[in-house]
Amino acid sequence: MLVPIDETNMERAHALLARGFPSRQPAFWVEGLKRQAEHHARRDGGAIGQLLRVGGDDVGVILTMRSWRADAGGGRRKIVNLSSWYVDEAHRWLAPRMLKSVLNEPDAIHTDLTPSESVEQLNGRLGLMPWNDGVLLVFLPAVAWRRDERPAEVVGLDAVPRERLPAATWTMLEDHLALGCICIALRRGEAYRPLIFTRTRRKGLPTARLIYADSKGELAGAVAAVSRFLLARAILMLEVPARRDERLPAAWFSEGMRPTFARGAIDPDSVDHAYSELVLLQY
Repeated sequence: MLVPIDETNMERAHALLARGFPSRQPAFWVEGLKRQAEHHARRDGGAIGQLLRVGGDDVGVILTMRSWRADAGGGRRKIVNLSSWYVDEAHRWLAPRMLKSVLNEPDAIHTDLTPSESVEQLNGRLGLMPWNDGVLLVFLPAVAWRRDERPAEVVGLDAVPRERLPAATWTMLEDHLALGCICIALRRGEAYRPLIFTRTRRKGLPTARLIYADSKGELAGAVAAVSRFLLARAILMLEVPARRDERLPAAWFSEGMRPTFARGAIDPDSVDHAYSELVLLQY
C-alpha cells in the first residue's frame, strides 16, 4: 500500500531514506525534504512522495517533485521528477508496482535524473526513455576569449521586461533565485532566453551546473559570453547535460553523471532539471 508523505509521517520518510542511502547524513534528508515540502505547499504540488507499507511496516519510499512550466500554447504543463526511491531487499519485487503507481499521471511529463545502474534498466520497461547520456564539461578560461557564433548579451533578471516571459517562467526563475541558483537570460534583440545554474564542484573546481535552458543550441551560440559572466563570479567550469554526439566549444564529454531519462513530450535540445533533487535536495 502506498501512503502519501505528509507532516504526520515525515520522520518515517527521513528514516527510510537514511536507511536506503547510508552515504548521506540524516540531516541531508531532513533539510532537503523541508525545502521540497515548502515548495509543494507554496505551489500546490501535492504530496512530496509516497511511503510503501507492507503489513503495517514502512518498506519503501519515493519522492515525487512536482512543478509546472509554460507551454507554447500559453498554458502550463506538469513535470513530475522521480527521485530517491528505495525498497527494502525483502520487498524489492514490489518496486515496479510502486513506480507504475506514481507514474500514473497521464497528463504529466516524468523525469528521472539520478538513477542507479539497476534503475536504468527498469526505466525502459516503464516507458522512461534516455534523454541525456552524461555531461559536457567546459573549462571557462579556455572559451571566454572566443568570439561567439551567435552573440548575445547576458543579463540579470532585473533587466528582463516582465512581459517578455510567461508568468509560469517568471515563477520558476524567482523560485530558483530564492533557492540560491544563478538565474540569467540571453538577450538577442527583443528575445530573452532564460538560463538557471546551480553551484557545484568538478575536479575540485567551482562549477556552474546547467539546470534549465529551453535550448542548448542557444547556449552554445553564446557560450563565450556566458563564460565571461560566470568567470566574473569565480566559477571556472561549466557542466551541461548532453548526449554523446553533442558539442560545445572546448568541451569534453564525461559519463561522471548518470544518464537522465524522461517520459512524455520533452524537447531533446532542452535541459529541465528545475525543482529537481539537484536543486531542492542539493545533490
